[in-house]
Amino acid sequence: MGNKAKSQELKNQILRQEVDDLKVHAVKIYLEEQDKSFPPGEKKRTSRQICKDASDAHFAATGRRIPLDHNTLLRHAKGGVTLTQSNGKKSWLTVEEHETIVQFAIEMAQ
Repeated sequence: MGNKAKSQELKNQILRQEVDDLKVHAVKIYLEEQDKSFPPGEKKRTSRQICKDASDAHFAATGRRIPLDHNTLLRHAKGGVTLTQSNGKKSWLTVEEHETIVQFAIEMAQ
């Protein structure tokens, strides 16, 4: 039996998760870079360079280019939240409640 095609909404959710994961990875690299001590004459990589490097590494690994904005990187490094997290806080249901309702609906359908 063949696989079912993914809906456009599911594809968008997968892409949003991939972008969020890449942002988290870039922030981790940025914070590690800021904590390092460099010998005289060497400079820390800028947020622009870290975004470019993270985007290039992701492209090499997956074949999909996801551009990252250096201002967004700096905002997240200072404790900002992603769009997904912000929208999740506005939801009427928590993730656990959502999963419980979906599981109940599946059980009732069988």
